[in-house]
Amino acid sequence: MWQESLTTKLITDFNAKDIRENFCSFNCDNSSLSSYLYRSSYFDSLDFVNSTSVLVNGTGTIRGYFTLRQDKLKVNDLEYGALRIERFAVCKTIQLKGTGTRMMKEVETYSRATGLRFLILETLFESRDFYFKTGFSKLFDEPLSADVEHREAILILYKDLEYSGKIEEAYPDDD
Repeated sequence: MWQESLTTKLITDFNAKDIRENFCSFNCDNSSLSSYLYRSSYFDSLDFVNSTSVLVNGTGTIRGYFTLRQDKLKVNDLEYGALRIERFAVCKTIQLKGTGTRMMKEVETYSRATGLRFLILETLFESRDFYFKTGFSKLFDEPLSADVEHREAILILYKDLEYSGKIEEAYPDDD
């Protein structure tokens, strides 16, 4: 399958004028996610609220973006560093063509490189299959209360990036 050449850049690599003029055409088929990119992502990143990265093609067209921030996850009375995926969106015209999977691999690489074992996110019920396909599980069996605006269930998902297979390989049993 053909995939266009994409480059990942931090939102702060752009200037406010570029964002106002070029980012407003991004459409992922979710108005809240689409508008966040050009309305708030730049300023949130400048204020260190979170960090947004965008995927651009050779002509500078935005093909997707993800917004991340550090968080914590408590598991069996232990607290682990986690990377929260606050927003994750792929341009409507290239959805289901591998771009989201590529973006998720970049998020995982960043999480591992910064020593954060878990990924966590909240997602609308309609998007759950993508996250399940990329290895996420439900944190709670029941969805959160319905999103008032969309009247849809919101799921909290997590992914454990533990290297258990590599640990066992490095320290095999001597039996």
